[in-house]
Amino acid sequence: MKRNRQFLTLGNVFHGKYGICALCRLFALCCLCIFLAGCGKAEDDGDDVMIPDSETADSLNDSGFTDAEISVPAGLVGDEVSEKQAAYTDEDGSHVVYALSGDERGDIVRGLSDELADSIEVILADDDRYPDIEGITANEDYTEFTIALTDGNMNIYESMLAMSFYIAGNKYQIYSGVSADDALTVVRYVDSATGNVVSETDSRSMAVE
Repeated sequence: MKRNRQFLTLGNVFHGKYGICALCRLFALCCLCIFLAGCGKAEDDGDDVMIPDSETADSLNDSGFTDAEISVPAGLVGDEVSEKQAAYTDEDGSHVVYALSGDERGDIVRGLSDELADSIEVILADDDRYPDIEGITANEDYTEFTIALTDGNMNIYESMLAMSFYIAGNKYQIYSGVSADDALTVVRYVDSATGNVVSETDSRSMAVE
């Protein structure tokens, strides 16, 4: 049976850039290794990134983003930004604050989006680890991911994808300008035949501090 490879434009995000802390770190690393295997072989789908319009028009530069200080939970700090760009770290070490230009933010968001789409393509092509996945869709601001399953069944590898999408979605939102406290990613598994929700969880269950 031919698999449905649809996923919303916005397109892409993830490779080995996502760490998390505390009890989630080991689990997330396992998720990421599975999730990202072979991502470098995926081809770019050519979709354009849809830039959020939350910034005021008179303060935008060519990238679509303003210069800003972006506070990233320490557990979500990855390779997107150089350590030299860190403005400071919170007293308790829970967040790293980066002073980024609008162009830098635009590059980061596009990079995250491009990597995610590549990773989704890899998942849909991997019948060994993800035989039950018929399709993966995401809304344009990466706050929701929907994974369609054959007959509503999922194996352990497929269930672990939720953690990877939590991290990818939250990172995209934070660099787009959503505060770390407000960033929220929902992952929904549905039966591809009936549309019934099999499981729905969100990133609040991920203890990233």
